[in-house]
Amino acid sequence: MAGADDSFAPGIALPHALQLHGSLPARDPHHQGDRRGEAGHPQGRRPETHRPPARLRACRQPSGSFGRCTTRPPPRSPPCAHAPDPLSFCRSVLHKLSRIIRMTNYRRQHWVPQSYLRRFSPDQGHVWMFDKPTGRVAFPNVRDVCQAKFYNDGFLRDQQGTLPDDVSPDTFERQFGTWEDAFNEVINAALRVADGKGASLEERQTMAICVAIQLARTPQFRQQISERIGELLIEDATIFLEKKNPGITKDLQLDLTLPPEWVGALHQQFLWQSGEIPEIATDLFYYIWRIGVNVADLPLCTSDHPVMGFVHDVLSNSSPSREMTGNGGILKNLLLGRTSMYGLEIIYPLSPRVALLMYHPDYFHAMHDVQGRRKALHRNDVLHYNALQLLNADRQVYSCENNFEIIRAHASTYAEADTHGRPDAEPQA
Repeated sequence: MAGADDSFAPGIALPHALQLHGSLPARDPHHQGDRRGEAGHPQGRRPETHRPPARLRACRQPSGSFGRCTTRPPPRSPPCAHAPDPLSFCRSVLHKLSRIIRMTNYRRQHWVPQSYLRRFSPDQGHVWMFDKPTGRVAFPNVRDVCQAKFYNDGFLRDQQGTLPDDVSPDTFERQFGTWEDAFNEVINAALRVADGKGASLEERQTMAICVAIQLARTPQFRQQISERIGELLIEDATIFLEKKNPGITKDLQLDLTLPPEWVGALHQQFLWQSGEIPEIATDLFYYIWRIGVNVADLPLCTSDHPVMGFVHDVLSNSSPSREMTGNGGILKNLLLGRTSMYGLEIIYPLSPRVALLMYHPDYFHAMHDVQGRRKALHRNDVLHYNALQLLNADRQVYSCENNFEIIRAHASTYAEADTHGRPDAEPQA
């Protein structure tokens, strides 16, 4: 892949000039500037493809799905008074089986798609795993990682893990599955770019939404929601107490921990009903995109929080052309746990040999000439991105090779990480 350089064309389709209205482009490429489309609307609108579930409690079970017997042959002999009604007994058994199925089905719920993890598998079924807290290296099945019991719909289940009768157990799995199918398609488009072909503007739009969803669906982001909501509630409680009794909170230390089911509900609401995902995707759409092609002898790795951010010092070749616009602050808070005044780079490994690189256009405006092109990733680049995955991971790092000693050795050369486990500066010399 020595030809993977900045001069390659066509690369990824670039945003049309008429579409720079703060919203995603119209789905029809022939009406990109049509005033009746998204691009022509003064305020824009959400991508039509990002449709939250009409109701969280969707897919109601049809009543009487097993039918009702209208005729019944008379028994050959008079039944005993204590003999159970066969039809009632069958219904009782079926009801119990239904509850067991609803409780056990879809128990493992992933926040990183298994189809994505298989791209980092040497045998399409297992991945090499490094566990940060324990230092353990293992070779688990992809279905056993990046998952938790009832991770997506646990807030709807009772203490026995059973869903209400009017909620389908695959509601959230189907919703995420729709985007995972689209995600696989746009990953293949990125691989085409890496191989010397092109990708369409619609594929760029879909990829932006998929990156936004993956960024916000992890436990790391869920913890940020819990912490932020807790801070807001403590602030409100402090104001209320001060109004009632001035000075009472001077020596009072308030602490608030939200129940996990509350946090889970707030998390799903953010993903599908808050409107934040289309806003973040819109901002990502207008970043400067590059496709990094690994030409080194080391594979790229990924983690349980695969979309990572890195902040660059504002250098002469990457100085801001204007103040930060769009949702740059929101993205930095999601990726870094804070709003930073440095240039943001977003790295998303798509396979051991390809990574999606996204640069904020205000700080990296000098890179507009190579927008959408390939970029060769040499050994130092791969070591850098793999070290970021290790520092950025919530708990586990995944690779197609057992090369974690190299990754750990390189990560140890970085400056001291902040409280969120992410580096504040470039690697030390």
